[in-house]
Amino acid sequence: LFLLSKSNIIVVYPLIYGFSYYLPNFLLHSKRRFFLITITIVLTPVFIGLFLAELEILNIFSVRNTSSFSESGSSVYLRLYPFKLAADYLLQEPILSNFFPRGIGFFENTRLIVDDPFSFNGTGSPKALIDIGFILLFFILVKLSKSVYSFLKSSTSDYKSSYIFLYLSSLIFISFGAGFFNFVSWFVLLGLSLRNENDKVKINK
Repeated sequence: LFLLSKSNIIVVYPLIYGFSYYLPNFLLHSKRRFFLITITIVLTPVFIGLFLAELEILNIFSVRNTSSFSESGSSVYLRLYPFKLAADYLLQEPILSNFFPRGIGFFENTRLIVDDPFSFNGTGSPKALIDIGFILLFFILVKLSKSVYSFLKSSTSDYKSSYIFLYLSSLIFISFGAGFFNFVSWFVLLGLSLRNENDKVKINK
């Protein structure tokens, strides 16, 4: 079970559990901190892509023997390689063009992805950043974190820590997983966000 967990991001979830259930006050200290945690999670795969060549230490998480930190020699590198492709694309394009939407599905249809057998059509938040642009992504994260923070901060429910866990888990899944626009994860995120709006309606009534 331990080796299986190291083959994907499941190994991260015990850490999230610890933060959610034992440090909720740290996470909800301020709206700014909550947003910084949100955007850090989403942008971490981008930074991993930028500095992947220097992150050979990540081979310790590999479940198979490694011969080199490369597509053919490391399962960890292979898993993170699509992040590198996206980061390379962002660096190659004019800076301003990365701020605006190109269209969902744009990156996976570029020659960089189509011609690379290890691209897996691009994955996670780096692909989303290319498709929808930094401005729209930033707006989505601001709105999402603001709504969820307001709900969590005002909530007196015994399940507050569980809500935090769901929020962080879903963020990590869409950022590091195969699809940023995963239906189930966004159903959870929007559900948490809309609970705040529902609470406002009840108060107004």
